[in-house]
Parts: sequence; structure tokens; C-alpha cells
Amino acid sequence: MMGMMMVRPRCVLLLMLLLLLLLHRRWRWLAVTMVLLLMVLRLLLRLMMDAHGRWWWWWWTMAASSSSSFVLPATATIATLIAGTRYRNRMVMVVR
Repeated sequence: MMGMMMVRPRCVLLLMLLLLLLLHRRWRWLAVTMVLLLMVLRLLLRLMMDAHGRWWWWWWTMAASSSSSFVLPATATIATLIAGTRYRNRMVMVVR
């Protein structure tokens, strides 16, 4: 069974939920957003770990020594999400 990929039950449930959301026209934007957020989270986790799955020591020292290198991108991301949500809500009201 070396060639077969093992899938966790939680992943299967999450994929089924995403598929249902994609099929439902009203909630399609939520499914797309969830997929994008999961991809970004997975990329960030890979960047924070070395080849053996251990946390890189410099990640914590970098965040502790210069908080701006961590805080500014996080703040910009949160602000972008809030602005996007407000814009989308405004567009929904205009369409209705």
C-alpha cells in the first residue's frame, strides 16, 4: 500500500462540506474563500517548519525581536478581509 495515499476522515468531511457549498449557488463564495484560506494556512505552516517537521527557531526570534515584521502583514490581511466583506455586503444590497 505504498502507492496509495492515506486520507484522514476530517479531511474527507471538510472536502464534502466544501463540495456541498460549491454546489449551492448562494454559498459558493464561502467555499471559495475557505479553500483559499486553507491554502494560505498550509503554505504558512510549511514555511514555519523545517524538513523534519520542527518549528524553525528563527520564526519566534524574528516575531519577538521586530514585531513589525509579523504585525504589519497580519494587520494588512485582516484589514483587506474586512474591506472585502464590507464591499461585498454593499454590492449585495445594491443588487437586491
